[in-house]
Amino acid sequence: MNLVFIHGPAASGKLTVARELARLTGFGVFHNHLVVDSLTPVFEFGSEPFRRLRELRSPALSRELSSSGAFDYPELPSSGLTIDTEHTGPGAAAARIREFFTLTPVTPGSG
Repeated sequence: MNLVFIHGPAASGKLTVARELARLTGFGVFHNHLVVDSLTPVFEFGSEPFRRLRELRSPALSRELSSSGAFDYPELPSSGLTIDTEHTGPGAAAARIREFFTLTPVTPGSG
């Protein structure tokens, strides 16, 4: 399994770029909003129960993905690729990521 990790400051366009990259390559998108979105219908964003459960759930997801062989997050090297999303649109950013890593589009069921 190949993974692309996109990280950066809050509201910098990471998810928008990830969705565009998924459109270009057929890759799936697993993002931190999945944890947050599952908690906000029940707990107020930023409340003590919300923070406690978010902190419990995120590492648990990481451990499960790691034990499945999907990835080993602490050992990931830096790629050296930096994209300024303030001055680069999501389409251009996703295309640059795809080119930098020579990502090949996948067909459903093959990846």
